[in-house]
Order: sequence, then structure tokens, then C-alpha cells
Amino acid sequence: MSGRLPKRWVRTQCRRTGAEDKPLISAATPTLGLMMNWAMLYSAHTNGSWWAYFPVILTITFISSLNLMNTGLDQVFNPTLRD
Repeated sequence: MSGRLPKRWVRTQCRRTGAEDKPLISAATPTLGLMMNWAMLYSAHTNGSWWAYFPVILTITFISSLNLMNTGLDQVFNPTLRD
């Protein structure tokens, strides 16, 4: 075997679990991964449509800034972390 699963085995396992009928997430739900995939699929980076990446970059920046702010405030207000 070349390290890949045979298609028949995958189909059998999907039928047993019902995984083929129930996707993990709907494609109609926009996620960061789907937005990046759509932007790359439609060649936004080569067509000059740089704004297609803007919502993803903005979201990642916002979440990162909240994380940094949380860490800083935790060091200020948590007495066990003070020097």
C-alpha cells in the first residue's frame, strides 16, 4: 500500500458513520478559511483585488490585539503574576 487509504474503505467508513450526509460546517457559512480559499481560488492576489484579503487580515489583527491586551491586563491585575 502506498500510504493512501483505498476509496472503497473510505466509502464504507463514511456509510457506517453517516459522515457523508453531515458535513462539519456548511459552505454557506463564511469562515476565515473559506474567505482565504475563495480569494485564492479567484486569483485575487494576481488580479489586483487586494481588498479580498482585508476582512481576514483585519479579523486576525483584532483577535491578536485582544490577546495581547488580555495578557497585559492579566499581568497588571493578577497578584500572583506580579514580581
